Amino acid sequence: MTAFQVTCPLVVAKDESGAVGYWYRGAVIPWLSEADRLNLVDGGMVEEFDGGNPDPAPSIAGDEKVPGSTAELERPKNAAPKPEWAEYAARRGIEGVEGMSKDELVAAVNALDAQ
Repeated sequence: MTAFQVTCPLVVAKDESGAVGYWYRGAVIPWLSEADRLNLVDGGMVEEFDGGNPDPAPSIAGDEKVPGSTAELERPKNAAPKPEWAEYAARRGIEGVEGMSKDELVAAVNALDAQ
């Protein structure tokens, strides 16, 4: 069975049970449907993973800044979709973003900003 490593900031794909998963750059996805595999591989968002050690997540401009610093990222607009908020929250150091709703993500970011 072929696994896939995420090469873009965020991939949203269903697992074998049909549940939606959020996979971040460098993560290894153990299974993709045929349709997702074709779209994501052809789109350059994932690449086949041979089962060895995963490649580290590629560096992104701003990665060297202090996690949680508002100077490193632009806050998404309130109308931005959930995946943008999930990526922003994860980059700010908020854990468990995969299981949060958009409202919960915004609230977590607001709480972090209030500290």
